[in-house]
Amino acid sequence: HRAMFAVRSSFSRACATMARNSRAMAVSHALPAMHARTFASPAASQVIVEKDDAKRIAVVKMNRQPANALNTDFMLELTSELQKLEDEGKVRGVILSSNCKKVFCAGLDLLALAGASEESLKTFWSAHQELWLTLYGSPMATVAAIEGAAPAAGCMLAMACDHRIMAPKFHIGFNEAKFGFI
Repeated sequence: HRAMFAVRSSFSRACATMARNSRAMAVSHALPAMHARTFASPAASQVIVEKDDAKRIAVVKMNRQPANALNTDFMLELTSELQKLEDEGKVRGVILSSNCKKVFCAGLDLLALAGASEESLKTFWSAHQELWLTLYGSPMATVAAIEGAAPAAGCMLAMACDHRIMAPKFHIGFNEAKFGFI
């Protein structure tokens, strides 16, 4: 418990420092430089993982251009990368961020859902639930570095993290709430 508290305290201090840095428009500029090591094959470059072994921190960048819309393959890959970091046991904290300009995560890929079979929909919603549970239940300290819009399922990803840091002038929230759906 003490080790987890220390990691969370370190993230809290880092979050406070980044929040005070008013000159940085993007959170990633305030993050320490890390040696990039990609743990996904070139064909599966929707998720980029950069680790700092000395600090035991990983930055997981969503990279499904243009807006990180969540489809089944993307959610499965993101879940797999998070689980690999947990299973490896060398990382104690994860920063979830975006590699897309002005968008953290646009939410669900509605085009992927349109006209999908019942089996595809079951797979999609299972992948969605598994991603949320993996992120929310992670023993690693998690921080969402929100450098762009995060509507709907993008907000859900951010909310599943232990902490959230958001760059100015972007929006986060559940569009469904405006219409009384949730």
